[in-house]
Amino acid sequence: MASGRQIAALFRMIPEPVWLKDPRGIYLAGNARFEELYGVQEAELLGKTDYDFVSADEAASYRSRDLAAIAAGKPLRNEEWLTFAVGGYRGLFETVKTPLYDEEGVLLGVIGVARDITALKQAEEELQQSEQQYLSLLNNTPAILYRYSDRRGGLYYSPRVEEFLGHTPQHLLVNPLLWHDSIHPDDLSLVEAAVVTLQSGRGFDIEYRIRHRNGAWRWFHDRSISQLHEDGEVVVDGIAEDITLRKQAEEALQEERCLLAMHVEERTVELTLANRLLIREITQRERTMNILKENEERIKLSETLLRSVTDGTTDLIFIKDRTGRFLFANPATQHHFGLKSHEILGRSVFDCFPDPSIGQAIIDHELALMESDRTETVEESLPTPAGARSFLTTKSPRHNSEGKVIGLIGIAHDVTDRKQAEAVLAEQKHHDRLNMELVLAGARERRRVSAVLHDQIGQNLLLQKLKLRMLEDSIDTPPVLQTLSEIRELLDESIAGIRSLTVQLCPPILATLGLTAAVEWLGKKFKSDYNLLVDVLDDGAPKPLDQERREVVYQAIRELLINITKHAGTERAKLTLARDGEQLIVVIADQGRGCRQSVKGGSSGGDGYGLHFIQRNMEHFGGTMTIVSEPGEGTRVTLHFPLMTA
Repeated sequence: MASGRQIAALFRMIPEPVWLKDPRGIYLAGNARFEELYGVQEAELLGKTDYDFVSADEAASYRSRDLAAIAAGKPLRNEEWLTFAVGGYRGLFETVKTPLYDEEGVLLGVIGVARDITALKQAEEELQQSEQQYLSLLNNTPAILYRYSDRRGGLYYSPRVEEFLGHTPQHLLVNPLLWHDSIHPDDLSLVEAAVVTLQSGRGFDIEYRIRHRNGAWRWFHDRSISQLHEDGEVVVDGIAEDITLRKQAEEALQEERCLLAMHVEERTVELTLANRLLIREITQRERTMNILKENEERIKLSETLLRSVTDGTTDLIFIKDRTGRFLFANPATQHHFGLKSHEILGRSVFDCFPDPSIGQAIIDHELALMESDRTETVEESLPTPAGARSFLTTKSPRHNSEGKVIGLIGIAHDVTDRKQAEAVLAEQKHHDRLNMELVLAGARERRRVSAVLHDQIGQNLLLQKLKLRMLEDSIDTPPVLQTLSEIRELLDESIAGIRSLTVQLCPPILATLGLTAAVEWLGKKFKSDYNLLVDVLDDGAPKPLDQERREVVYQAIRELLINITKHAGTERAKLTLARDGEQLIVVIADQGRGCRQSVKGGSSGGDGYGLHFIQRNMEHFGGTMTIVSEPGEGTRVTLHFPLMTA
């Protein structure tokens, strides 16, 4: 056990409030941060209880949680607001109270640690609010937002897909190729060619027909917003707008133009029927005007819908002329520059940024795009009143009816939050990788130490024992023989200890006979050491694993069996080893106390670090851990671990 000085030094090194009480609730120690909480020095704290510093109700609450931790025999957590006497800081803290025992299991007291989680709680609330805003945007955008893979088909569809196609998002996800299979046969080659262009990093902007669930054909204007390339797979985010009404209007207008041309030709040829044709022409014109009026109203409706999209989105949407001056800027663009519509139209970005060099760089890039007549998607950092933000911007030249470039259209999507989230995820993966490297390094070190103990120290002790026996044979003095006998007994104990430690560090049977034999030996070991009868069942199928993977699985099984001895309250467990294809399946079940815990796949949950590290080790090699447990019905843990293939 650590000395009082070592504990005191440890307390001083911890930046969070830490304290120690005896079983009666009397303070034995407190670090500097805890002194700031009560506003007293450690000397004033020692020998007193919480009743000397806080109200009776608050002190009683602290004492009840101390007693609860002692009764549970394990750490207990609680969240509470604390106000520091020194400095007046008030924050939300997670307090952990842990019973402290000596080497013989006698209760020494309760040690407490308070961790400030105020910032963490605020971050969780802000993230939840951001997710709600994003879902609201998806539900209100009058178009279909989707994510599509050239290998796996549809990956996501916004809720309004059912309004336009009659299929729910869930139905489309269950049938990932339904969108592709519903495309009009005459338009399929156009769509497939657009998907091919994604592989070269270019976006697409196309119109095609899709069959509605009721069998009707609907026209859509589909354009890509962003792309992601990974391992040869192309994943595109896009927006598809229903333009059926516009297409119908265009077809009706074309039909009426053909009819008008035919009538003009007939009137020219048939001069004798001029009066009758004139009346017919007037009638036809009236009909045509009515159709044109209806079409004009439909076009206005389409423009209104388009305006709703541009006004409702948080993406920056803008149109510029050939010189880079704004002709259109949606509300998101206006908000980005902190300008109103009449203030931004007719101006260039050179006039909108405080730093003229930023605006000049953007204008030069856009002029180059228009000169080369190409579409480009770039990620750029732009200043805003709230600070710099990252945008994924797609800019495309705008043409007149003669095909001449007359300006530029742009859409910029704010990806700042996504990039920050990706950075956090990458950091977490880096930490997981370092943890696994430490685990593997520890396994290698155990094998090395085990080899040194067996091959060097153990052999040297055996040699000394032989020499001692030779010395005993050459001496007949009783006192000396008695001393030599005692030395031999000490050597025997040391040799036995070395052998036991060698097995505990790295069982030789694991390397020589494999995982199944090592697990069977481990089951016998738990019977002798912990009085836990382990029924080991193996299907006899080969289970190829290298030494590192054997040790990961072996240590996981050992940790889970130890958990049974500690918490299950049973004297029997069942352990099954089986092969399913290229997977090793390990099932450990008991009929003990159980608990309210059910874990599947990628999260271990719970409070135990052992389960957490087992899960991380499994995930590192592509495996998983599943826990199913109910109070009074025992616990069943299943490990899936990939086997090595030729």
